[in-house]
Amino acid sequence: MPVMSRIAPLDEPAAQGNSIQDLVIRQTAALSLHKPDDLLSYFPTEIRLMIFEELLIVWPKIVFRGARDFGPLAEQEFEEEITIPWQILATCKQYYWEAMPIMYSMNRFVFCTGQGGDPGKFWRFPIQIRYMPYITDLGIYLRADVPTKEAAKRIAHFIKALARHAVNLDHLVVMISSDSLYDHTCPWDIIFCDHPVATELVSLIEAATVQHLKIRLHDNACLFPSFAQFLHHTFYKDGVPADRTLAFSRSSESTMEHMMDMQHELFEMGILPPKDDDDLEDDDEETNPGPYGGGGPMEDDYEEHRKAFDSGMLLPGEVRRYRGEVIPPAVWFFEQTKITDFYEVTN
Repeated sequence: MPVMSRIAPLDEPAAQGNSIQDLVIRQTAALSLHKPDDLLSYFPTEIRLMIFEELLIVWPKIVFRGARDFGPLAEQEFEEEITIPWQILATCKQYYWEAMPIMYSMNRFVFCTGQGGDPGKFWRFPIQIRYMPYITDLGIYLRADVPTKEAAKRIAHFIKALARHAVNLDHLVVMISSDSLYDHTCPWDIIFCDHPVATELVSLIEAATVQHLKIRLHDNACLFPSFAQFLHHTFYKDGVPADRTLAFSRSSESTMEHMMDMQHELFEMGILPPKDDDDLEDDDEETNPGPYGGGGPMEDDYEEHRKAFDSGMLLPGEVRRYRGEVIPPAVWFFEQTKITDFYEVTN
């Protein structure tokens, strides 16, 4: 039986009668003598891609970035940040361009803002523009805050870039969260139609870049009542798309009573203008008991206060069984009043 421990050069003729074993020895010897640090290059491209997939794909787990600074999230949604072993991308240019599309296209990434209007992971684009064409599943978690703060501006720029460059984006979740259930330090938990993020959401829908867009309202955050209907109408203005969807969801009830409470707080802070004299006269007429002190007849409001009739604002797709079909207007008009419309600003 021939000895199998020798190292034979590749140009040496193969021994007769044991050519397979001798070929294995020659290949192993060649690998050990010439390129001992790059054994991966000797695999076919298909095998290398399979290795990269095993190394870089963490699905169905979600890759969160900035979740601890964002605020409370359910344990079923976030437990800890997952690390992707990306070091293979730094070995050489060939492996970089083979593995990079796998990492971006086969994982779901969620980037979060910080608290108090801090941009968190959005100080810079969390995904560079040149990598956006590879993204297929993405989440943007936003803490609702003052629209003039840096977080709103930077997320608006990021959504604008996605509308232009994320041509393969299948799923996008934009989650808007409020702090009304714990800190309650900011009353701006309603996204109005002139909010920077709201403006870019309209542009994103009009660009038809995202296949499946979901807007999630978390912890009593809500959209301006007519704005959600406007997004829904804009999405379906040319009919029902065959391969695109728009969905709204919320993790807690956002009622009209909550909106009125916030409006009262804004009145007290002087952000919203006070009531006009005409409004006060109307209120007096409604509360005037009449010449006999008895007022008008007592109304039977039992049905209005039943639980089924006491629901809050509706998102597109939600219905009340005691209401008819809501038909959107042919043309939408939004006019957001500002404090400068009522008070002169001096430097």
